Amino acid sequence: VHENNCTQMAAQQRHHRPNAQKQPNGPKEEKQEEMLPLAFGDMSEFTEDVIVRLMRKLLNTIEHDIFPLTAVQVAKGDRVFGSSIHSMKDPFDTIVFDTNRSHTIDPLYHGETACIHTFYRMDKHVKSFELGNEQSALKNSEHDLDPMQCIFLATHEPCSLCLSAISWCGFNNFLYLFDYHDSANSFEMPIDIKMMEQVFGNDGSAENPYYHKKNSFFEAHSIKHVIEHKIVKDLECKEDLQHQIRRIEKMYDALVGNYPGCNQEKHYFAPRKVLYGRSKL
Repeated sequence: VHENNCTQMAAQQRHHRPNAQKQPNGPKEEKQEEMLPLAFGDMSEFTEDVIVRLMRKLLNTIEHDIFPLTAVQVAKGDRVFGSSIHSMKDPFDTIVFDTNRSHTIDPLYHGETACIHTFYRMDKHVKSFELGNEQSALKNSEHDLDPMQCIFLATHEPCSLCLSAISWCGFNNFLYLFDYHDSANSFEMPIDIKMMEQVFGNDGSAENPYYHKKNSFFEAHSIKHVIEHKIVKDLECKEDLQHQIRRIEKMYDALVGNYPGCNQEKHYFAPRKVLYGRSKL
């Protein structure tokens, strides 16, 4: 019963963007009040029940939407990274989700970039598109496909390519479940850290982080960190969310165990013969 209460939508919380001036247009102001602050900051503007609902929605999306699609693509030779895009309005409806297709479509189709491609190919009302998962979009949704009014979710902390893609495509926030060290240790894929260190000269220290989590382009938040530090009253809900994370971790561990080739970096750099614009291993 308590778990149902955790996920049950409470009364609509109203939030304003910090330092935002009120608009004279009444309806426009009311629309903004229905949304989370566009600048997440340290989430101090959020009530705890809103944070619980957001974390639950993102974890459910990973477990029930992204992961099953990822498992299908991993069996075809792709990687374990997935992503989704959500409305910033509570209850944070899923607009689209997708997964890595870097070996079946294009090396640039990481989990995040595949999701972004799908997002921008979706018609605002019809929701028809060629690439990505046809079941991922809400049919006949009235959601405005404005990246500034969306929450971006990545299963794994975005690599340097995807950090740039998120920024260039207009999203000003993202949350992730597994960080770089999880990718390097649990998934045995340290390439993200190698790229940051060897290309950009960032060692991940406090003085020289891999990237700044808050900057003029976006704000980044770890789901694990948010649950640990922002849910302080409802400890039962907090434990339930952490238990769900452990369950998701086991799912990914099993997937990597069944397809050990999906985390081998050498596949990224396998020699390719390019002929008439098409690559062939």
